[in-house]
Amino acid sequence: MLRSKTSETDILLNVGCGRNAPPAWRNIDASPTVLLGSVPLLRQFVSRSFPRNVRYGDIVRGLSMGPGSCKAIFCCHTLEHLTYEGALKALRNMCDLLVVNGTLRIIVPDLRRLAMVYLEHMSEDAASRFMRWSGLGQEVTPSPLRRLFGNSRHRWMWDEKSLTEVLRTNGFYGVRPCLYGDNPIFQLVENKERYDDSVALEAIRL
Repeated sequence: MLRSKTSETDILLNVGCGRNAPPAWRNIDASPTVLLGSVPLLRQFVSRSFPRNVRYGDIVRGLSMGPGSCKAIFCCHTLEHLTYEGALKALRNMCDLLVVNGTLRIIVPDLRRLAMVYLEHMSEDAASRFMRWSGLGQEVTPSPLRRLFGNSRHRWMWDEKSLTEVLRTNGFYGVRPCLYGDNPIFQLVENKERYDDSVALEAIRL
């Protein structure tokens, strides 16, 4: 969990950052690897796969940051790794962290796009291709270590309509589809490839 509390209202928060951790942003990730790496006695046993400025933070459980402390939040390919209930909690927590009229940009794989490709694919392995591309299910049994330290599976998928609806009912307005590079505030944190075959929405905190 993030330890430092702050009364600032201009934090740029990068939720589920992975290895994408620009210095101007506060970068958090809920990976167990990040958590163990924050413990001095365990740090030497953990692979240093994350940048040093990534801190452990679980947006579902909540962060030790004051309400209204962020002017913008970027959440890219993270929500689909949460359960439906967890995703709603995450959205409410992000709403609380934003200042009034603060901006959330969220990107997830597009379930509608995946389904259309599956329906249009005529080969015998269309179902297998869909399962691999969507990140649903498991092709092989993961190792115990992989189960402990990995969270690559997709737990709940979204399309534009469903994501727009949950944003509107969890404290946001002005929901709009967004494109790579169309808002300068996200310039340093966004990656063009992450928009491919994805739903990208921007919303304003009520």
